[in-house]
Amino acid sequence: MRVLRGARPVLYIDELLGNQAAPPPHPFWKFAFWVSGSAPGLRINRIFKTVLCTEPARIARTLLEALEGEPILVPAHGAPLRRAEDVVRARALLQSIAA
Repeated sequence: MRVLRGARPVLYIDELLGNQAAPPPHPFWKFAFWVSGSAPGLRINRIFKTVLCTEPARIARTLLEALEGEPILVPAHGAPLRRAEDVVRARALLQSIAA
């Protein structure tokens, strides 16, 4: 979802990208996020991509189209991303699965 309000658009990026400070506390999920490389930090949520997402490349392409300008990114998990370098990193991550 993209919201045009104020000086910069705000883009909710859902589950495909996460920005968790740490893996989830439950031992199973902590292990799963560690093994998949899905957390901590700005990362592709490989658990969502592999298990719950039927068309990850399509979702990545849709998000890349929505990343016009310098939006504030709001992931489903973790703190919002406001810096330009965060948008650049998000683009690179999404391009890695958009093909």
